Amino acid sequence: MKKVLLALLLSLSVVSVADAKISEDRIAIGGIYAGQTQEQVKEIYGNPVRKSQGEFWFYNQNENTKFEIYFENKVVRHVRTKGNTGLATPDGIKVGSSKDDIINAYGQPDMYEKGGAFKTHPDSYFYRYYPTNGKTIWLDFEVRYGKVLRMEVATYENLE
Repeated sequence: MKKVLLALLLSLSVVSVADAKISEDRIAIGGIYAGQTQEQVKEIYGNPVRKSQGEFWFYNQNENTKFEIYFENKVVRHVRTKGNTGLATPDGIKVGSSKDDIINAYGQPDMYEKGGAFKTHPDSYFYRYYPTNGKTIWLDFEVRYGKVLRMEVATYENLE
């Protein structure tokens, strides 16, 4: 029985779910929110460094520093930043911030997972936050060795 209980506790430590929901206006990176139009993004950042089939816009300078936006029907569906871009969430969290900075800003995550759905790295932890309004929009942080490596805003919401 003790082995079963220990196995259950260990499995719960890999993926945990809480109820830390935050307001939707706090789910953004660099002033970009899910649902903004391409024109609104251009007003903030200008033209991208490059585009891929018109739906992916890249503002990154090299492979180690990325800032990319995915559009669907000219509306922001996904924002990702990696490396020292200087971009932050409305609460000031950016790549390089600590895990404690995330928890202090947002509380315990709605979802916590080691390795992530794509198993990007065995030492990475993912912290996900959903909005209080129930929309399927989220803010993800990939943390490795106590520091934020990557941030994402994404949605499956119908944004048209």
